[in-house]
Amino acid sequence: MNNLLDPVILFFILGLLAGGAKSDLRLPEPIYKMLSIYLLVTIGLKGGVHLAEHAGWKLAGPVIAAVLLALLIPTFTYVVVKRWGGFSRTTPPPSPPTTEASPR
Repeated sequence: MNNLLDPVILFFILGLLAGGAKSDLRLPEPIYKMLSIYLLVTIGLKGGVHLAEHAGWKLAGPVIAAVLLALLIPTFTYVVVKRWGGFSRTTPPPSPPTTEASPR
């Protein structure tokens, strides 16, 4: 029950409810920024606490796996898109259509 009162979980549930109700939930920009920073700090602190509890060689495997995946996924995606996507590094992207402004 204590985990359900975690701010991250509560905001997630609020987002699910607002999305399910097709609500156009909008917050004023300063409140939105404050909540974003609050959630980032909360997630970072919780992650840091858990990381400190499990620090040591137990983390070496997951860290190495994360770094390898961070390198392999973009490389694989680049190769697939280059080969089958019809893109090349030498072909410039098409320029957007230009419209001439009428004189007033």
